[in-house]
Amino acid sequence: MLKRFAFGRRQAASLEPPSETAPQRAETAARPSVGTAPLRPHVDSDGVRRALPKALWEGKHGDMLRGLGMSPDDPTNLMPTSEGIKARLEALREEQENFIARVNANLPFDIRVLPWAMLPHGLWAREHGGFLLAMEFYAVDPWNTMLLGADQVSALSLGLPEHPRGVPKELEDAANKVIGGLRAKLDEAHKRTTQALARNEISALDDFANAHAEARRELVKVAFYFGVTLFGEKVFERHRQLFAATLGWVPPPK
Repeated sequence: MLKRFAFGRRQAASLEPPSETAPQRAETAARPSVGTAPLRPHVDSDGVRRALPKALWEGKHGDMLRGLGMSPDDPTNLMPTSEGIKARLEALREEQENFIARVNANLPFDIRVLPWAMLPHGLWAREHGGFLLAMEFYAVDPWNTMLLGADQVSALSLGLPEHPRGVPKELEDAANKVIGGLRAKLDEAHKRTTQALARNEISALDDFANAHAEARRELVKVAFYFGVTLFGEKVFERHRQLFAATLGWVPPPK
């Protein structure tokens, strides 16, 4: 029987990719979040990209925001730097390599699996790649990973496809279009939030946090949808039975 390894620090039993521990989720729920990935963050005079620009923290607006326990340099208000993203990607790749090694070591005989990204790696190099990174969605994260046979014998033994070693261009193009729609929707929510905050409507932070969480759920659904589209529902269900608990995700609701 397969052991249930945890891939990386993110573990979940729900559609939303796990990005916080339970205590962190409780703390986040207790106050509005300012760090829910603005899609075109403002660059302040100090060269730092912030979800809510420094100018918004001046005067009465700043007093209200600080009264809610926030600050302009709160980590949740700072956008990740290119160095931080690179370090995160390197750490995730290393985690995935170690995870696959543990899974393969637990499989019988010479059966081996390889990770396959449901939302293809190429998407992160296209026009919405910055959006995915701002959302802290990475191609190698567990929520985006299927484990497929590394060779024909492994595939037949597992009852799964052999790793395709590539992605149909039409699939990547279709996924890119859907992601663009999600980005536009969240862009509009961010615009409404900024305008509402200028009118002292602090409750708009909650509205944007909800819109952000929904966008994350939708991205996971899109990933699973393309997994089903390429391999079929029967294969996807077989994979779910074998590896969903190991990866820490469940299929989207009907």
